[in-house]
Amino acid sequence: MSVDVKVPVFPESVTDGTILAWHKKPGEAVSRGENLADIETDKVVFDTPAQESGVLQEILVPEGETVVSGQVIARLDTSGTARPAPAAGEGAVAREAEAEKPEAVAEAVITPSARKLMTEHGLEPGSVRGSGKGGRVLKEDVLRHLESAEPAESSEPAAPTPAPA
Repeated sequence: MSVDVKVPVFPESVTDGTILAWHKKPGEAVSRGENLADIETDKVVFDTPAQESGVLQEILVPEGETVVSGQVIARLDTSGTARPAPAAGEGAVAREAEAEKPEAVAEAVITPSARKLMTEHGLEPGSVRGSGKGGRVLKEDVLRHLESAEPAESSEPAAPTPAPA
């Protein structure tokens, strides 16, 4: 029997999200409750748990695509005899995109609030060590990084100001 994997229901103020990462590939076994994909919104990163145990039959929406609440993004075969559907070049496209954007991997593990704070302070994605699940960079990690950087910046002597002419 085939079961649809759907995007979790987003809060009222969230209209859409982006699939950050798939944790399973077509043909791999899946346990009920296991996280299949991470979906990032402008406020939070959602897990997408499997509703049933089985085999991931096919991924309908690849990483990087925008999704809406309740959208079907994959299918599971709960009979356990599934074979993965042909990927139609999906793997080659994903590998090319990753090769073109090496920073995409680092950015994929930064929460939205941490990414915003890093942008505001001009920090590069790899400059802050993440302490969250799977090494995710959290807002608290960025704040800690900024606090540890402030004393070093303020200990440098200020440049002399020129005398008015």
